[in-house]
Amino acid sequence: MSVVVAVAPGHDPGPSAQVGALLARSYGLELYLVAVSVEQFGEDDAAAGSWAQDLTQALAMADASMPRGTRARVLVRSGESVRQVLLDVCREVQAERLVVGSSDRAEPGRIELGSVAMSLLYSAPLPVVLVPREASVGRTERVPRVTAAYDGSATAGQLLLGARVVAEDSGADFRVLSFGVTHPPGSVAGISTRMQCDIMGEWSKDMAARVRGLDPDAPPPAFNAVVGYSWAEVLESAAWLPGELLMVGSSSFGPLARVSLGSQAGKIVKNSPVPVVLVPRKAQDAYATQG
Repeated sequence: MSVVVAVAPGHDPGPSAQVGALLARSYGLELYLVAVSVEQFGEDDAAAGSWAQDLTQALAMADASMPRGTRARVLVRSGESVRQVLLDVCREVQAERLVVGSSDRAEPGRIELGSVAMSLLYSAPLPVVLVPREASVGRTERVPRVTAAYDGSATAGQLLLGARVVAEDSGADFRVLSFGVTHPPGSVAGISTRMQCDIMGEWSKDMAARVRGLDPDAPPPAFNAVVGYSWAEVLESAAWLPGELLMVGSSSFGPLARVSLGSQAGKIVKNSPVPVVLVPRKAQDAYATQG
């Protein structure tokens, strides 16, 4: 079993490599740094040589960014599709997680999906870990806490039970968060500030009751409903720990095709200041059964 970190030329591989190393240490898994040489240059030797140099530099940067003493196997594979090569390697090395960095278009500390990451979410048979741009796990030796996003749906509940086992497997703390965005006071005609507070209070109680009801025989996990006037405010105010992971089931929040187009899952991903373990549709059922 292993963790695979995708290393792309021209992008800072440090954050992804650090998160990959953290996962490998926490779960006792092998670590692979994988770079893909795309077969697109034909007979253009100069372009191919430049690409190979960029690959070598990216892998060296990834290796140098990891904590001292971390061992990683380096693989360089070629193919026409970066996505397909990464998935082939994941099958080959029995990967449990595939770690992908954010697009350079993202603001520092935020996630934006590039074309490869987006295509992986449509087809990956394993959870994909999305790492914010310029993220750092600090000196954390192991994952300190796993947080599961919960919206009250049945599929989110199944994933929550699996997430609890994921936390227990690494000795990490576990908590459940429900995220709610409300309107600023006075911005909605006929809705007073008191009414808004009452509505969000009832919503919070309902989410807490649903979480407790998912596994009545087990001690209830730590739960909090986080409310704010924007998704950025909500995600920032969740009191994250260095090295913490946020687990989100994409199918819990609507069609996967909408992940980058404004769905709740997409808003959580884009505004998360910590790495997000996004469980695509093909991985959802198998992953949820861990609970």
